Amino acid sequence: MGENSKKGGRARRNESEDFLAGEIESADEEDSPNALMKKILLHICCAPCACYPSKRLKEENFAVVGFWYNPNIQPYQEYRRRLMATGYFARVTSLELITDTGYPLQDFLKGILEKDAKEKVRCSFCYKLRMERTAKAARENGFDYFTTTLLYSKFQQHDLIKEIGKKLGKKYGLDFYSEDFRDGWKEGILISKKMGLYRQQYCGCIFSEKEREARRFTSAGLLAIASSVRVLTGSHPTLSRAPYSSHSVRSQ
Repeated sequence: MGENSKKGGRARRNESEDFLAGEIESADEEDSPNALMKKILLHICCAPCACYPSKRLKEENFAVVGFWYNPNIQPYQEYRRRLMATGYFARVTSLELITDTGYPLQDFLKGILEKDAKEKVRCSFCYKLRMERTAKAARENGFDYFTTTLLYSKFQQHDLIKEIGKKLGKKYGLDFYSEDFRDGWKEGILISKKMGLYRQQYCGCIFSEKEREARRFTSAGLLAIASSVRVLTGSHPTLSRAPYSSHSVRSQ
């Protein structure tokens, strides 16, 4: 049996592990030159969400290039953590990665607050901001298609993402690839854990972080810990002071 047949057999036996090792087989360059493959720019919201979509796109004979643009991630320390994880993922999987590390925090917050005030929605602003930057980069760099790893997450609004993607595709003369990557949800989690990727606990913006922490605080029953403290909800609350615990330190 030839060497190519052996490698193909390994890929079929354990596709996910081969992907991690960078051993997924593709046709030889002379048989399937990269120039003839469909070029797609994949917007990556985070490394764990890129695991399954990048794999699927390669299986569909796309020449995949990753694209990082996520000024929605706050605080900045979290932004850097996710960017570093994405860089690590790209290096380990031999994925070419284009990064736009612009971080217009004030513009993002202003835009999302204005959108929320007018329409009571924030996500559409965030989706369009990142996806339009991806579409522009795709057109500028000669790609045929663009897509986003947001289509992998079970927590995102897929119909809205597809609607925005199709409009942007028409605007920039590109095809928006809208596969439902949620089919590989469990496989993507498995891959990210095997790689030891940083797995964040909220979508990205400070609003989503607050909403998640509020749910955790309530569901975990932590309010009982602060039972001696009056919860402040009014515009002119009356404070009640909790008693010192045995671990409290009084200033002298």
